[in-house]
Amino acid sequence: MLVTGATGFIAGALLRRLAQWDVRLVCLRHSQSAPDWLACPQDAQGMRRLVQEQRPEIIFHLAGSRLGANPHDVLQKAMHANLQLTHFLLEACWEFGVQSFVYAGTAAEYGPGAVPFQEDQPVAPVSPYAVSKLCGTLLTQQYGQHCGLNTCSARICLAYGPGQGEDLFLAGLMRAWRSGVPLAMSPGGQTRDFVWVEDCVEALLRLGLERNLQGSVVNVCTGIETPLRDVVSLLGSLSGRDPHVQVGALPYREGEMMRYVGNPERLERITGYRPSTSLETGLRFMLEAEK
Repeated sequence: MLVTGATGFIAGALLRRLAQWDVRLVCLRHSQSAPDWLACPQDAQGMRRLVQEQRPEIIFHLAGSRLGANPHDVLQKAMHANLQLTHFLLEACWEFGVQSFVYAGTAAEYGPGAVPFQEDQPVAPVSPYAVSKLCGTLLTQQYGQHCGLNTCSARICLAYGPGQGEDLFLAGLMRAWRSGVPLAMSPGGQTRDFVWVEDCVEALLRLGLERNLQGSVVNVCTGIETPLRDVVSLLGSLSGRDPHVQVGALPYREGEMMRYVGNPERLERITGYRPSTSLETGLRFMLEAEK
């Protein structure tokens, strides 16, 4: 198996799980933080050589970039990771007969559309990151539906757990709870579908083992939406301590997706699996990890 973006949050959880399996792992890194892993090729020929040499049966393409100094910077970086590298990988998969290709998309590709998100509904991504992810999804569909590859795009809702990106809401909330330094946030009426990272990994693995994906788009979600202000209250209740959050100190962001929840029925139909770890249980796990 080959995993791109191996130093990332979800990829890290995936690799810990795969380490328990009797499989040969090839990990691609995009920084020097894991020098024992292979550097991810940045051109088509390099990617072709790597896939030819390693001959992976399943590829989990989890590499991506969503950070930058401004929207243009974010888009430039994200388009390289989410479109160009995806194209290089898919071409190599097609040439050397890789059995399965699972692309990590995002539910943000839907934009402020009808909820719960259905895989076949129109998409209207707002952020540069979501736009670039949608491009990768469309390319994955193209190779799956018209080139005979066994591919799918997993549109992941908000995966969370220990070690998640520090710029994400739950990481900021835990930091405020831990340090006592107040976190300023919006009124918190926007809802989110939180997916425990181990549930996310289980869904990705099951998709990777399927043999008839045909370029499918598949939501990885719980189907349960929770207002952010309720997450604050839940953390305080579970820990018995004030999370130190200033609810309403900031306005809602421009273009904020006020409702963000997916329908997990297609995932369950294809794989027999549905993420089921409740947010309360996930937060308990995170609090345990703090001890």
